[in-house]
Amino acid sequence: MSGNPGIACILILCVLLLLSPLNCRADDACRPALDDKDLDASIREYVDILKRGMTARELAIYYRDQGDAARKNGLCNKAIIYYGRALGIDPDFVDAYLARAGVYTDKSLFPAAINDYSKAITLGIKNTTIYIRRGVAYYKTGKYDKAIIDLSNAILLSPDNATAYTDRGLAYYRNKDYEKALADYNQAIKLDPQLPEAYYNRAAAYGDKGLYDQAIADYSRAIELEPGNAAACVNRGIIERSKGLYDQAIADYTKAIELDPRNAIIYINRGIALRSKGLYNRAIADYSRAIELDPANLSAYINRGNAYYNTGQYAQAKADFFEATELDPQFGYACLRLLNAIWELKGDDTDVMNRLRKYIASNAAGGVILSVAEYYASEGSVGEEHVLTPIFRDKDIKRRTGMLCRAYFFLGVKRLANGNDEGAADYFNKSVETGDTDCDEYYGSKAMLNRQAPQSHEIPGGEKIASPSGGKKEA
Repeated sequence: MSGNPGIACILILCVLLLLSPLNCRADDACRPALDDKDLDASIREYVDILKRGMTARELAIYYRDQGDAARKNGLCNKAIIYYGRALGIDPDFVDAYLARAGVYTDKSLFPAAINDYSKAITLGIKNTTIYIRRGVAYYKTGKYDKAIIDLSNAILLSPDNATAYTDRGLAYYRNKDYEKALADYNQAIKLDPQLPEAYYNRAAAYGDKGLYDQAIADYSRAIELEPGNAAACVNRGIIERSKGLYDQAIADYTKAIELDPRNAIIYINRGIALRSKGLYNRAIADYSRAIELDPANLSAYINRGNAYYNTGQYAQAKADFFEATELDPQFGYACLRLLNAIWELKGDDTDVMNRLRKYIASNAAGGVILSVAEYYASEGSVGEEHVLTPIFRDKDIKRRTGMLCRAYFFLGVKRLANGNDEGAADYFNKSVETGDTDCDEYYGSKAMLNRQAPQSHEIPGGEKIASPSGGKKEA
């Protein structure tokens, strides 16, 4: 991981922005690969057919038909063998190229699918469907400009094809050309007002532009048209949480979990919304469920570690942050948080400091996480201005606000570890004053201020943030 604060924030918030699948995928699911016995039987069949005296064209058609039958039964590898035989006999057999491209798409072998679609186009097949399908394959390989060209060709051939506009809009979106993406989604909706993916993808573009009300309206329409769309529920919940509509967000995440109960990311997102309401025990339960489902989920450990830390459960926080550093030794944020937990526990930070120095030495990127790491590791030779000065120079107000929220928290924790309680409280207050509720350190700063208060803070729902004494967890 780089020191870029945006990367850390993405991992902590675990924002789920699942754009809906592109259309015109092949429909068949693949079953397990062809085994040796099947291959031997297929070879024997080939010899038998040769003995029947079929013409080359008849044999090519026969193998194309056998490939179709295998594909229909989900035997993708076997289908590829049959189509390959058909093309070996007749290299200009367009139907075989198109069919094999469909199987390659089934298997997510998109470069191979592109090759077959291109061969068919070279042989004279230039229709809307083939341009859409090759455009989708280009999209899947990250070649968005080529996808746009193919999808534009499809639109030229069929100006009323809503699917082509929706898919091209998604390619524009991936190129961060939001205005063209929105124009395509608008046209798709004009052509087909019942197309859920057009509303869904337009909502994503609206969300990225900060047009949250429009995004919520489009996600709502997509859900009306497709009630089983868990991703739409999640994404609407993310926008609602950004607007401070925590109860609505939690309801959307809960619905998404009902639809997709084994998706760890949904539990993480619901945990974040619960955390935003101060319901830390329920948030921890969701993060724990996410870890059960995906034991290597770095974001789940970071979020649960932060929740433990904010409730004064420093030993549990330390364990989670340590696991995060094991999962990704180059994730500087995890090292910083692990140090914070160790300082609260009055433990030995030598090993983590060594990890932090390795992170610094191997990281050429800038950002608030790296500058805080350098400050922490400097043992007094680098001052707080090393962290704050570059942030104040940033002219992007939103980015500067997020970086200040994080920086003030980390500087406050360091002051607290050095025994400067009053100075720490000043920084924690400044972190909270940024109002950046998308930043986990906003909640961490509130928790640290509460810890310094003489009484525990009542939280809606009857839960409390613990007020530990001397860095130890309360019973």
